[in-house]
Amino acid sequence: MIFWFRAKDGALSLVLIVVWALSLTALAILLFSEGVSFAESSRSSSKTTIDTPADTIYITSVNRVSDLITDRTLPFNTEGYSVLINDEKRELYISPELEIDPSDEEPYGITVRKESFGSSEITAFNKTKDLNYYYRISGDTLFFDDFFTIHSGRRWSGDNIKIRISLPAGTTLKIDSCMEELLDDNYHSEDDDNHYPMVKSEGYSYWQITDEGLIPAGKSAGL
Repeated sequence: MIFWFRAKDGALSLVLIVVWALSLTALAILLFSEGVSFAESSRSSSKTTIDTPADTIYITSVNRVSDLITDRTLPFNTEGYSVLINDEKRELYISPELEIDPSDEEPYGITVRKESFGSSEITAFNKTKDLNYYYRISGDTLFFDDFFTIHSGRRWSGDNIKIRISLPAGTTLKIDSCMEELLDDNYHSEDDDNHYPMVKSEGYSYWQITDEGLIPAGKSAGL
């Protein structure tokens, strides 16, 4: 780019050139720093054991992201990742992933794995501590929020949470609609070649854990 200016305009034009150059430099630094801040990822995990699982387990939601939707929130959805932005509180509510697998080994339980990105592995690991997620176990019922929270003052860092429930094969599950939406398995329950028609009752869908994995329960499951 060539800058043309007369002598009497030289001082002003020179200032504009310097400002323009500094702006480009600042933009380049910003873009570089954002790229660097996502250079590494790290995970942290915790497990809560289920000592003696019942033959039938209920999986139900406690706090639901749908209850947080107002005229001050903005949803953002892509395939497999949903975010609700609360402009008033400056908070993010993000849907976790849910995976249910058979396990031959004890202890059975719930593993919550948190993942974040940062400029280094240590930075990314420390960011996972800021992801707030609630769940609990009471008898034969597992209670979950269908979202996790990033509070005000903490920037989004490609964060994700995966919930893994491990239970013995043969366990029957009754899952409410909110938690069912977090499952990948339910996307295939309506396939023409699916031999396990979905059973639903009292707000729950019925599932069966087999040696091959989780399937929608049908007459073969004795329901």
